[in-house]
Amino acid sequence: MTATAQERGAEQRLEVRIATDPAHGGRWTSLTAGGREWRWHRKDPRRAGAAPGHPFTDAGGLEECVPTVRGRPDHGDAWSRSWHTGDGEEYVDCPGFRLSRRIGSDGPTALVDYRLSADPGHELRRRLRVEATRHHRTPHKEEATRGTR
Repeated sequence: MTATAQERGAEQRLEVRIATDPAHGGRWTSLTAGGREWRWHRKDPRRAGAAPGHPFTDAGGLEECVPTVRGRPDHGDAWSRSWHTGDGEEYVDCPGFRLSRRIGSDGPTALVDYRLSADPGHELRRRLRVEATRHHRTPHKEEATRGTR
């Protein structure tokens, strides 16, 4: 039996669904497509009581490791804080910065939009500007206008 082009196209278009756990660090707890769960996860009783400064508790899923994976605090500031929801977005407030995201899907495509805002002078702002320049070769404003009148 041979599938028609229309049937093959329907098989390739997998609806993507994403679930998160805002109350326990905002991690992605589920990513499903085509009737399959793509994220590993498990229950860990330490996760419910996690607070800033606690050692990282791996319950699977996908963590928002901001501002770092290594270093202090382990896995960043966001994983151990409750996230808030409103106006179609989830966000977490950490010392000196806020991370917000909108998660959705359009059929087979996961759509995730992140926004990071930091206090003026916060180290995270300096790091991101340097990394953006290094990886995307985006000139700083002073470099872009140097030598022009």
